[in-house]
Amino acid sequence: MHHYFDGQPHLPGMLADQVAMAQAWLDAYEHFGREVYLQRAETLVRFARNALRDLDGRYFDTISVPEAVGRLRRREKPFCENVVAAEIALRLYRLTGDEEYRHLAEETLQALVPFYAELGFEAARFGLAVDRFLGRPLTITVVGENEDPHRAELLRAARRAYASNKTVQAVDPLWEASRLERLGYPAEPAPVAYVCLGTLCARPTANPDEVLAQAEVMAGQNRPGRAAWQYQGYTIDEGFKPEPQQRFQYFFRVLKGRQRAFRYCIWSTQQAAQSRWPELDLSSEAGLAALRERLSAEGRRRIQDKIDAQQPGNYLLDLRADDEEEIVLEDKDE
Repeated sequence: MHHYFDGQPHLPGMLADQVAMAQAWLDAYEHFGREVYLQRAETLVRFARNALRDLDGRYFDTISVPEAVGRLRRREKPFCENVVAAEIALRLYRLTGDEEYRHLAEETLQALVPFYAELGFEAARFGLAVDRFLGRPLTITVVGENEDPHRAELLRAARRAYASNKTVQAVDPLWEASRLERLGYPAEPAPVAYVCLGTLCARPTANPDEVLAQAEVMAGQNRPGRAAWQYQGYTIDEGFKPEPQQRFQYFFRVLKGRQRAFRYCIWSTQQAAQSRWPELDLSSEAGLAALRERLSAEGRRRIQDKIDAQQPGNYLLDLRADDEEEIVLEDKDE
């Protein structure tokens, strides 16, 4: 890839151009689900690894040009562009399951550690990249054929949930069988979405609304709660979080000592809550406070039942207008 100005290609192989374009291709891949965009990002990363990467794990800003003169003979390793290079490698690892990309990201981030303290706010992105590398990612994988319109609906639902460490990907079981196998998902049923936080996964679903609910609950798994209380030697903290588009989440974290025993989340919409408790005015602060109390009481009762029955696990309770469904979130093998 060349750096363009005056409408013409001039400078070949600049690191800033490679990583910016690779990020754009990965964004396009997550949005449209077309494998060609993923392949183009991989091509740029291969070039950067072969032509720009130094032995210490960092990348030079440009390729080596023997005929360069003066200041242009000295290549540098820009901090910010190297952070972006590590982010891209991490994204490719999440999207492909290829361990080589994980190693690339890890080596680059480790090589940048001695330099971040010298920077100001520019080090913030480095901190976020390290947090994403170390933390459990929210991964939403949609399995289905490219032309299936229902696959597009599932992808739209996946993109609506916010998480700072989220990856959305689509895999065509007919054309990408090897990648699907590497990621550990079956070809059937399809189209279907798999929502996972690290190795903690919800059940596969073909319902876009359920994809969104599962993703929002998973994104809240690491959220700290408040108002801790005790039961049978367990400590439980809890919290209430209104979500976008008139949805509500109430979450409980159950601890045994300092170790997390299990998690329980209740999810509902304003329409369902209003139908279930018509006496509440959810447009007012008092109504929201009352809803918070109802959800807390419901969750406390169910958590106590789980502890009494010795049934630890991670649960999502979907409260609807006149019904409910309790979903078990299961850990998959690495």
